[in-house]
Amino acid sequence: MEAEAQCAELVRLNLVDGIVTDDSDTFLFGGTRVYKNMFNSNKFVECYLAKDLESEMSLSRDQLISLAQLLGSDYTEGIPGVGPVTALEVLSEFTGKDGLEGFKEWWQDVQQHNRPKEVDATSSFRRKFRKSQATKLFLPLGFPSPAVVEAYLQPEVDSNPEKFQWGVPDLEGLRQFLMTTIGWSQERTDEVLVPVIKDMNKRQTEGTQSNITRYFEGSTGTGASKEAFAPRQRAKGSKRMADAVSKLRANTGGLSTALPVMAMSSEPKPKRKRKARGPVVVENDENENDDGVDDEEANDSGPAKQRGTATRGRGRGRGKGKRSKASSS
Repeated sequence: MEAEAQCAELVRLNLVDGIVTDDSDTFLFGGTRVYKNMFNSNKFVECYLAKDLESEMSLSRDQLISLAQLLGSDYTEGIPGVGPVTALEVLSEFTGKDGLEGFKEWWQDVQQHNRPKEVDATSSFRRKFRKSQATKLFLPLGFPSPAVVEAYLQPEVDSNPEKFQWGVPDLEGLRQFLMTTIGWSQERTDEVLVPVIKDMNKRQTEGTQSNITRYFEGSTGTGASKEAFAPRQRAKGSKRMADAVSKLRANTGGLSTALPVMAMSSEPKPKRKRKARGPVVVENDENENDDGVDDEEANDSGPAKQRGTATRGRGRGRGKGKRSKASSS
């Protein structure tokens, strides 16, 4: 039983307001409200909402599961060489429930030389992708995996709708449970639990036990007022990511092709005039990065959780820059 899956089920049953975790897999299990950095004193607590992912980036639960199959997660290795931006571009190009199957069929035809280049000439993504990845990127066996989809959509959880009640731990019951499930002896169980029970009894007697509502004014949880939250922070992203999200929104019926979660400047920065010291070759901006689609995703191998901190190398006509993080948790 996955902890994140059970927490998502508690949200569905309306037994909790949200989930405290740094694991973005929670959204794939159906979580709707995630609090990150709760136990990190060096950072502010951040709240992420599934409805924002869907309304602003057209990333539904099914789309997030597809992203996991491309990037990697606890249940799949993902595709080596595919990073967050390319993954979004794949989803925006191959939409629908069977989008990954369509991507697989197209890519196999390309690698087996069964699809002429002329057929993909009208698609900027397909043209660049096949040019840069034809001999580099290979799909894992079993991709996309129905088992991965099933694991996220139908996880093993306890669906008991009974509301929580505070009580004293059943020491004898816990002894038996821990002995049969993880092989703890009675001495080992008592070593861990007895001090906890003594501390709970002491706090109850002295009336010093605090709860989270002591630190919040007014309503909390899903009914909290707007004043309870800090100003919303909008992440910065690359133009490629903005274009991919805009295309995804357009192809999935989004109301707007803008990217509200990205702080993108609408006006290009003025270029500095420099005195020419010799012959100058001017490149067409429309062909920028035409040599490949992975300029912003260097070293994007391994599970998605390990991505997001790599820095871009020097590209043609570009300086260094840092890539925005892929996930929220």
